[in-house]
Amino acid sequence: MKKKILAAALAVCMSFGMAAALPRAVFDDVGGISASADSSGLYTQTLEDGTLEITGYRGKGGTVTVPSEIAGKKVTRIGQSAFDCGLYDYTVSPTKIIVSEGITHIGQYAFYGCDKLESVELPKSLSHMDNAVFHGCVKLKEINVTAGGLSYCSKDGVLYTKDYKELVHCPQTKTSITIPDGVEYIGLMAFESSQITSVKIPDTVTVIKGYAFQYSRLKSVNIPKNTEFLGSKVFYDCEDLESITVDSSNEDFSAADGVLYNKKKTTLIQCPTKKKSLRVPDTVRIISEDAFGSCKIESVVLPDSITKIERYAFTECKNLKSVKLSRNITDVGEYAFMNCSGLTSVSIPGGAVGPGMFMHCENLSSVNIGYGASLIKDAAFYFCPKIKSVTIPSSVKSIGQYAFGYYNTDQQDIIVKRDDKVSGFTICGVKGTAAEKYAKDNGFKFVAVPDVKRLAGSNRYDTAAVIAQNMLNRSSAVILASGEGYADALAGVPLAKYLGAPILLTPKNSLSQEALAEIKRRGASKVIILGGEGAVSKNVESALQKEKLKTIRLAGSSRYGTAVEIAKNMDYKPTEVFFACAGGFADALSAGAAAALKSAPIIYLGKDGELNAETKAYLEQLKKKNCVKQAYVIGGTGVISDGMMNKAASALGLKSGTTVKRICGANRYETCLAVNNTFNSLFTGKEICVSTGRNFPDALAGGVYAAEKKAFMLLADGAVSANQQTFLTKNKGSQVTAFGGNGAVSDSLLGSIAKLAGK
Repeated sequence: MKKKILAAALAVCMSFGMAAALPRAVFDDVGGISASADSSGLYTQTLEDGTLEITGYRGKGGTVTVPSEIAGKKVTRIGQSAFDCGLYDYTVSPTKIIVSEGITHIGQYAFYGCDKLESVELPKSLSHMDNAVFHGCVKLKEINVTAGGLSYCSKDGVLYTKDYKELVHCPQTKTSITIPDGVEYIGLMAFESSQITSVKIPDTVTVIKGYAFQYSRLKSVNIPKNTEFLGSKVFYDCEDLESITVDSSNEDFSAADGVLYNKKKTTLIQCPTKKKSLRVPDTVRIISEDAFGSCKIESVVLPDSITKIERYAFTECKNLKSVKLSRNITDVGEYAFMNCSGLTSVSIPGGAVGPGMFMHCENLSSVNIGYGASLIKDAAFYFCPKIKSVTIPSSVKSIGQYAFGYYNTDQQDIIVKRDDKVSGFTICGVKGTAAEKYAKDNGFKFVAVPDVKRLAGSNRYDTAAVIAQNMLNRSSAVILASGEGYADALAGVPLAKYLGAPILLTPKNSLSQEALAEIKRRGASKVIILGGEGAVSKNVESALQKEKLKTIRLAGSSRYGTAVEIAKNMDYKPTEVFFACAGGFADALSAGAAAALKSAPIIYLGKDGELNAETKAYLEQLKKKNCVKQAYVIGGTGVISDGMMNKAASALGLKSGTTVKRICGANRYETCLAVNNTFNSLFTGKEICVSTGRNFPDALAGGVYAAEKKAFMLLADGAVSANQQTFLTKNKGSQVTAFGGNGAVSDSLLGSIAKLAGK
């Protein structure tokens, strides 16, 4: 165990009483020592059967013989930690130990830390050895057993069980070995801390026990075809390990790109220490304990398929700079990223922040806790002094003790309350939540920010259903549009608001099961299909009818005509009309909520050329009715030319520049702000909806939600622009709602928007 981990773990144990995996020498002592038996420096105690056990050694080193008899009593055992040179500085390591005949048992850690020990002679009477007898014997060259041993034998200085079924220990100075055929087990810590660089493992090996190659200089290894069990930390911190391969006929394990997995690649077992980058396959569900422990990994991409990260999974990955976790991760073991000192930023979209998860990440400064996270457990960010602020969402219901504490190394004292005047540490959160309570209990500065929620499903169809579930059920109808195109759904926003119905999405050729489930949940009896059979096929309509649902299709010969048919079915004489570009989604998305709140249809125009025939006929009908008094063109001349605007105005009988107004900005994001500013008085709901401006699927159903909530719609990606910052600080909100997952609207972006809107 590295010294730094030990110091951190000790601090945790002292302050929290948490269990930590520490070296045996931290707690064990040489108990039962009586008096020195002779000048050899051996200490003994008498056992129940009257024989002696060696309990300690305080000699001068060199060659030490453990005798078969001392002061007339037989010596039968070498006790736990008897020659321990790792516990007391004044214990001198022998260079050679000869264990005499008659001794039957050698206890755990018997020769621990004997850093000068080169050779060990074992008697044939030896019947049992505990684990880790030679732990830390870094200069050990050979272990020899007297011929005819009851339980053990040796070959080329390597220790085996008598029948060669298990390789018990390979001396640490060995650099290569071919394990004999017939060996079935590689023992616990068998090659631990050895200089071994290559090893040939025979097909007869079925079990490789825990810590077998830990801290060794192994460069590559092949798991043979019959190996069916690997213990924990088999290859932990093998600092030269470049590749792990697996025999293709092995039924339990597999490898790809030098990384070890289970057979089906659902569990990542071990990443070689020298690997610098890795994109984890999307088949992986679990990252095993210590899978990346002490790796040189700089970049790792974790797929959304991962649901569990086991304890110590990335401990001591000091070159790792950032990590983005999946929203689907619900189970994180303790100390998963402990001592990742190079880590500067993390994104945690959901689930729980495990105990000690980022403990001692000394350079971690940016933390984005997503709005699906539920718990922040004990010591999660313990001793992360560069974190100056953190936004904790309302979804977090519990924050463990010392979650943001730190260890003062100068005073050797545990500090759990940091003076914000000194550290500048701030917790941002929603009033009345766990964040505010934690800040108050620990003396941290608290800044109230709007609540944030994310309406997202597993795909675009599920997202539309999730949005619908968060709307009022005010209609017996639902609107169904294509999820593979944007035009029909966006033109349908004013109609959906008019009817009090949600917009659901479906693929072209088969009914979305997510949409059908929401239709049934709402108890709807009528489905209004937007678009022709090229957008939503007859198969979908038939599937709805089989569910005893009434269907109505609103469709024109193109998206222009469909928008007109939608407008006609709003069943009133509009006084205002919104024009949007037919060739892009962003402007129609920006205008949807405002158009819906004004009960104004969205009509599509081309960039230039002639007016679409269906569009022209509809506008001329409105002109005859003399109902439209104002029209708005959304977007600049790059999407709808002045010439096209004039033609639309003429068809309506309106004058461009007066009763036809262009609303636009330098780009789609600025155009969205221009719409919000123009119709600011409509948005009284104190909610801000956020959608990506890069793609359309997640926001198709969002416009009617925004209209129902009388909420601003904000298109945002990456960082918040200067103009968006100005807008948000002027237009406060008590709720920020994102459409789509973290890939559409990132948690960090949401956090920034929430902070600005809450100032």
